[in-house]
Amino acid sequence: MVQFCRESCSSRPENQVTLDHDAFQVFQIIPSAAEPSFSDEENVKSVYYPEVEKLILEKVPGAHRVFIFDHTIRRTHPGAERAPVFRAHIDQTPAVAVERVGHYLPEEAEQSLSAHYRITNVWRVLNELVQVTPLTFAAATSVRDEDIVGIEHR
Repeated sequence: MVQFCRESCSSRPENQVTLDHDAFQVFQIIPSAAEPSFSDEENVKSVYYPEVEKLILEKVPGAHRVFIFDHTIRRTHPGAERAPVFRAHIDQTPAVAVERVGHYLPEEAEQSLSAHYRITNVWRVLNELVQVTPLTFAAATSVRDEDIVGIEHR
């Protein structure tokens, strides 16, 4: 079932959509007093990264360690380097997750990969309500394996 909506909607109440079951979850969070400047890369790392780490440790069951390996700030102006993607896609595959652990945490890779680990994306609205190119989610259980088309980004 696909719902087409002009505004945010869901076929289930917000608290029934979970990361473990649906592969996404929505949290309403209160911004910190030190709102990060998303135009300053170092400020993003020093102010926003700790907020994301705290959010994941508090909200994701079983999370006990967080390593943030990068961030993307979507820009919509013409010629933007990291513009929104206009097609359905999966950001990480199981194979890429293994590669990332080995690349970013080589000393911990063997131990980390023998335990439970996950790559989690965190999105937030930076300014006002998004009216153009909004982020859209699909529950993992709503997509059949045979409907997934593999591609490789280079």
